Amino acid sequence: MGSSEMCLRLVLVQLVLSMVANAALTTTQLAQLPKPDCIRKCGELESIPYPFGTEADCYLNEDFFINCSNTDNPPMPFLRKSIIRVTNITMDGRLQVQSYVSRDCYDENGKNTNNTPSLNMSQSTISDTQNKFTVIGCGSYGYIQGEIGEKYYSVGCGSSCVRLEDVTNGSCSGFGCCQIDIPRGLKGIAVQASSLDRHKKVLHFNPCSYAFVIEGSRFNFSSSNLSATITKTVPTAVDWAITGHGKCEEARNNQSYACKENSNCYEPSDHSAGGYLCKCKDGYQGNPYISNDCRGKENLQASRDLRLPTLIQEPQVRAFLRYERALYGLVAEVSRALIAMEKVSSTGQKSREDDSSAKTSESPVRNKPQSLGRSEA
Repeated sequence: MGSSEMCLRLVLVQLVLSMVANAALTTTQLAQLPKPDCIRKCGELESIPYPFGTEADCYLNEDFFINCSNTDNPPMPFLRKSIIRVTNITMDGRLQVQSYVSRDCYDENGKNTNNTPSLNMSQSTISDTQNKFTVIGCGSYGYIQGEIGEKYYSVGCGSSCVRLEDVTNGSCSGFGCCQIDIPRGLKGIAVQASSLDRHKKVLHFNPCSYAFVIEGSRFNFSSSNLSATITKTVPTAVDWAITGHGKCEEARNNQSYACKENSNCYEPSDHSAGGYLCKCKDGYQGNPYISNDCRGKENLQASRDLRLPTLIQEPQVRAFLRYERALYGLVAEVSRALIAMEKVSSTGQKSREDDSSAKTSESPVRNKPQSLGRSEA
C-alpha cells in the first residue's frame, strides 16, 4: 500500500469518527428535560410547573426563572431578577403577580402622600382580557400609561360622590368607583391616582384616591373601600408563552420546539404574549413541556415510546434521524471507496506477481538453446 493510499484511508477514518462524535454531542444537546429533583414550591406558591423553575436545569430559559428569596419568611417567589412577586402559575399561559396600588391621600392638615408605581414585563404581557384598570374614590381620577410597540398609550377614568349613600356595592359605574379595559399587548405600565380639591368635601369618609390594574374576578367594589386603607398590592393577570421562535408553524421546525410527544401546539385567542403554548392531546394528561409526561390512561404509547431514546423526542428526533441517515450514507461511501482501493491494490499486486512469474518462466527458454548447443558439441 502506497503512502498516498494510507493517508487517504486515515483521512476517511478520521472523518467518520468526527461525524460519530458530533452525532453523540447532538443527541446530548437535544435533551431539554428538567432534572428530576427540582424544587417546585416557594413559600406560599405551592406549584411551580416546568417550564418555570427556581434553579439551574429546572427552567426552560431565563424568561421562566422564579427567584425564590429565602431572606423572607416565608420565602417569596419573584419573577426573574425583578421585585414582581408571583402568586400563581397556570399551564394555560397565565401568571398571577402582585402589582402596586397608586394612592393619593390627604390628612386633616392637607398633607399629601402619593406614589406612581409601575409594572414592567420583559417577555410577558399584561392580560387585556383578565384585568381592569380601576379607580376608587370620591372626586377621584386615575391614569394608566404604557407603550405598545413604539406607540405611547394613556387613558383614564374618574369617579365622584358626596355621600356614602351615592355608591352601590358591587358597581363600578362612576359613583365611588370606575373601571375600564386596558389595551392588548402592554408589556409595561405606570398608574397614577389623583384627587380633586384635596378631598376636602369628603375627607371625613374618603381621604384617598386609588388606582390599580386588577384581575377582574378578584375585585368586588364595596362602599367600605372608600374609608378603609387599600392594600399595597393587588393581584394582576399576566400572559406568558414560549417566545423567540415564532408561532406554532414556524416553531415546529426549530430545534428548540418546546412541545413534547403526545402534545399539541396552540395559540390562544385570548392571549396577548405572542409565541405559542403546548397542551397534552385529548385523552392524555401531564406536563406537555416535559418529555414523556403526557400519558394516556391506558398508556397506549408506552411500547412505541420505548423504541426511542428518552433524550431525543419529536421534533428533535426528526433532525437526529436525518443526521443519522447522512452519517450512514457517508459510512457507505467510505466503505465503497475502501473496497475500490482494495481492488485497485489487489489488481496492482496481481499484476506485479504476473510480471515476476513471466520473467521466471522466460529465463529457461532463452538459455535452452545455449544448453543444447553445448550438449551437441
